[in-house]
Amino acid sequence: MNNMKKWYRLLFIFTFIIILVLIGCNQASKHNMEENNSEESPPDAVTDPIKEIMDSMSIEEKIGQKLMFGFEDTQVNDETRKLIEDYHVGGVILFKKNILGAQQLLDLNNKIKEINSGLHDTPILISVDEEGGLVSRMPPEIMNLPDSKEIREANNAALAYRVGEAIGERTLKGVIL
Repeated sequence: MNNMKKWYRLLFIFTFIIILVLIGCNQASKHNMEENNSEESPPDAVTDPIKEIMDSMSIEEKIGQKLMFGFEDTQVNDETRKLIEDYHVGGVILFKKNILGAQQLLDLNNKIKEINSGLHDTPILISVDEEGGLVSRMPPEIMNLPDSKEIREANNAALAYRVGEAIGERTLKGVIL
């Protein structure tokens, strides 16, 4: 019995020593890799412009970029301006209450972009709650498409594709859905 305990102790000590050696080797390997990586950085390496922008932002700006907000008016008010200027929000969402017509929508979008452009290298995301049909926020002169139920009931893949394409084309004209 005493002999068996001795073997277990030796096995435990041997295992412990092996683990310590492996940990030490791993740390030395990491250190060597870090040295090699820092020495081998080519001077003409391609930089990531998004990483550069993110690295230049404060923590408040990074948090703000994750936020999107809606507002109550059909034009930029003081509260909206404050959210863009002071809180660095990443985007706004427009609802029916924000949209009167095509020209007003264009003016609103341009004002939002103008306020943001003086402050940030990153563009502000302007979106609209638009599904087509019953949930249509866009003025008729911009968007007059069948709703999703009508498209589904038509059971026509080509129609669905054309409607999607039309939404895409209209969004390229200044409104992101």
